[in-house]
Amino acid sequence: MRSGCGRVTASRPRRARPPSRTPSRRLVAFVALAGLLAAGIPALAEGGTAAPDGSAPVADAGAPPTAGLSDEERRARVQELADRAARQLENRQYRDAIATLNQALELEPDSAALYAAKGWVSFYGGEVDWALRHFEKALELNPTHVKAWNGKGLILLGREDYDGAARAFARSTLYVPGHAPTWRFRAMALSKGGKLKRALACVKQAIRLEPENPDNHELRGVILFSMGRYPEALAAFERVLELDPRREDAWLSKGSCLVKLGRAEEGLEAFDQALRWNPLSPVALYNKAVTLEELGRADEAVRYLKKSLAIRPGYAEAETALARLQGHGAPGRAVR
Repeated sequence: MRSGCGRVTASRPRRARPPSRTPSRRLVAFVALAGLLAAGIPALAEGGTAAPDGSAPVADAGAPPTAGLSDEERRARVQELADRAARQLENRQYRDAIATLNQALELEPDSAALYAAKGWVSFYGGEVDWALRHFEKALELNPTHVKAWNGKGLILLGREDYDGAARAFARSTLYVPGHAPTWRFRAMALSKGGKLKRALACVKQAIRLEPENPDNHELRGVILFSMGRYPEALAAFERVLELDPRREDAWLSKGSCLVKLGRAEEGLEAFDQALRWNPLSPVALYNKAVTLEELGRADEAVRYLKKSLAIRPGYAEAETALARLQGHGAPGRAVR
């Protein structure tokens, strides 16, 4: 792409995306690492169902009565239900898991852990509004409940309430300072909210706790790139690739840094590596094209732009660049 002064530059590293309505594999890993569904999730009768909004159970007619249980029996029953709900969640039986948790709440109506568990089941089941309500109920019962703060933070991050998400993750790191994924998500929220210095401090803490996790180094590179600290960003992306050489995004980001540093030929090599792992990446093809344009290789650039558009029709930046190279378009703009 062309900057305001006319120089062609590769696109900036793509920022880590917030959670969508259905959690990604990386979010699933985060939840597991956080112990958000550790042993102790209570539940209701197997086979029971919940209302679509997760608000109330419809218990089986044969559900065992809870009256007359001793404390020990009640705790054992809650644990039994917890194990059942965990299995139901693992099998994506979200409504059954909600029903099971509602039965557990009949036994322990003031349990913050149960409401937090309902929040995560609702979150994974795509009922994000209900998930937020359950997390907030858990926090009303126990303002220090880290699992509920993490869930609330992820939802606010997905809704682009970056300040709110950062505050939620800050509460989590206050109560459990040794959990690296929470520091990373806090850094992500701060970065997307434009608080780059604070974001950098948080991601450094995540790296201190998990120095071999490429996600931490990749986010650090994105933040440094956004701050215009390209040599440091380049080093961060190179560290990512030491840990995981197949990361397409890291190769793209490395190439972008090299182009920013005036090392376009090396940038091309990085984009080629991205294409090695994903030959159908429209972004890698586009970045290679605009770098070729900078090097005066317009015919090759046109060829790669056409490939990019064949894979992603309507790709605005590629269309603009192609029109410019074919002599009937305005100067291109940077990819954001």
